[in-house]
Amino acid sequence: LALFAWEETLVPRETVRALNANFSAVLVPSRYVARALIDSGLNRPVHIIGHAPPLAGFVAAGLARAAGAPRRGFTFLHVSSCFPRKGVDLLLAAFTQAFRKGDPVRLVIKGTENPHNDTARQIAAIRATNPQAPEIVLINDVLDEPSLLALYRDADAMVLPTRGEGFNLPAAEAMAARLPLIVTGQGGHLDFVDSATARLLDSRMARSGSHVASGGSLWCEPVLSDLVSALREHAAPDGPTRAAIQTRVQAAAERVMREMAPQRLVQRIEAAALDTVTGPPPRPVRIAFVTPWGVRCGIAEYSRALLSGFTADDIAGLTLITDDRCVSRSWNAPWPSPKAAPTAAPIPIHAAWRLGLPRPELPLAEAIAVADPDIVVIQHQPMLIDWPSLARLIRAPELRGRPICITLHNTQHLLEPVKPVETVLHALRACARLLVHTLADVERLADAGVSDNVTMLPHGAPVALTKGPRPAAARPLSRESDPVLGCYGFFLPHKGIAELISAVALLRKLWPRLRLRLINAEYDCAESRATIAACREAAAWAGLDGAIDWHTEFLPVDDSRALLAGCDLVVMPYQATTESVSGALHIALSTGVPVAATPIPIFDEAEGAVARFAGTSPLQIAKGIEQLLSDPTRRAALQTSAASWLADRTWPAIAERFQGLITGLARHAP
Repeated sequence: LALFAWEETLVPRETVRALNANFSAVLVPSRYVARALIDSGLNRPVHIIGHAPPLAGFVAAGLARAAGAPRRGFTFLHVSSCFPRKGVDLLLAAFTQAFRKGDPVRLVIKGTENPHNDTARQIAAIRATNPQAPEIVLINDVLDEPSLLALYRDADAMVLPTRGEGFNLPAAEAMAARLPLIVTGQGGHLDFVDSATARLLDSRMARSGSHVASGGSLWCEPVLSDLVSALREHAAPDGPTRAAIQTRVQAAAERVMREMAPQRLVQRIEAAALDTVTGPPPRPVRIAFVTPWGVRCGIAEYSRALLSGFTADDIAGLTLITDDRCVSRSWNAPWPSPKAAPTAAPIPIHAAWRLGLPRPELPLAEAIAVADPDIVVIQHQPMLIDWPSLARLIRAPELRGRPICITLHNTQHLLEPVKPVETVLHALRACARLLVHTLADVERLADAGVSDNVTMLPHGAPVALTKGPRPAAARPLSRESDPVLGCYGFFLPHKGIAELISAVALLRKLWPRLRLRLINAEYDCAESRATIAACREAAAWAGLDGAIDWHTEFLPVDDSRALLAGCDLVVMPYQATTESVSGALHIALSTGVPVAATPIPIFDEAEGAVARFAGTSPLQIAKGIEQLLSDPTRRAALQTSAASWLADRTWPAIAERFQGLITGLARHAP
């Protein structure tokens, strides 16, 4: 048994591995920590036991405040380590917006000396640039208990604009001390805080800036304007919110003393220990995995990469449920996996539905019922299963009582008015997890009112090349050099290959020996064939026949990467697209060659790891390429940034996390 607290949305991979290997179960103080562990790949049972901090002194401080004489002015209190995660920078910005010098308010910040606490510098900068700033008091000293309790006694409200909390002890202390509480509407404190007991701040998810953040970890960014409003509401001597604030204070004091009674903590620990000792040994989790399989399809390749991280036990409980393009009825794990030995029995494959036919959820639900899984995993894309059919599948009787985990590979079409949107959103909220690839997907779902079960799982990338040519360090290039540009992905109109060919025609006037290597496979559709024909004609018209290498056959990924590794720059010239993420980008980055891309949202996830052109036109693409070819230092910096970005996104890392997440959801589903 391990007692564990964590404030980020993801836990480091090494920590999760240690917990999986060495502990039978994990005890945590809040649902927030439980979710972070499961989302990070914990496959052990998780028990939420809460916390029972000593609160008697804070209760006494609240009683002393109530019995004391009325005070002039209003004091806001903030107590924390003053790490960036605690939101002190937001608090200072909001406080100086809400009030000015001479207003009967002050802010007292109780922090601790540590390398990540630069609150003193922030306050000094405010005083140097804003002579009208209100009173701010910083205490970075270690206080004894009477001195700390005096701060709670003399305060009028606690304000905690935190970006992430495993529990949030100052919130519990403020509630016991009958201090009105302003706190972010996300975090571990939501186990004992709600809108009836505190003023909850609006927030949005953002990339974590914490010094302990794992790659891909997010935190909650409080909305500054809402924090300003909350401060003004509480400092107003009169007004309609005064009675509401006092009602919240009373409810908060009653709730915190009831829920944090020591005997309740003891009972939860005893129950967790008893369950761990006497419960049945874990068996392989039965998984129904709905996905395309064995076809030329990005999602089919995605699923293969995910399943490569499954252990032999995981594979033993797996049933693949596919569309009818997959003709096989079994799968013998046809790749070497570092975790799964070859299995004796083939994995059953059930071709359950046909693309394009109405009501695909009916045969899908029947196939899932036959598999009788502990958890249902669906790889969703609107062209495979339309949104209304997905909603009906989630609500199907055959899936009732089974946790459902859906990877939403594209959320951009979700809010189109042609569908019964609210019906779909209601169904999505009922799932155990919705996995998305980018922060933009997280934000889009949050705007639609779906957030509590959404987790960002980045798209994976192959590990570094282990055979064939290695990418060279960025070499200096002159006009007499023979630079090679690469391009990768399916040959479709929105991939911008026509625009790239036009850009190359412009560049050849400056770089006469420049070559373009197109590793762009023909997609099985008329549109792709027409695009290839048009591009060949345009290249011939521009006199580029001998300057372009055409690889339009569907190559194995490693063969494509070997061709890209011989380039000086890989270009992703995409035009406007409704795709959410680019698997081709991850493959290109995995070659170690510097990558440049157009400034469209699909590439935002790799900001800093790729160069971005000024626009999508041939001239803008050509200018961007020219700048990069002329600057070996910039290309070398891109190689370094890309290696760092890829570290937490290789397929083995993503597959390991996914396997633990699925197992954890199946074992810990409510």
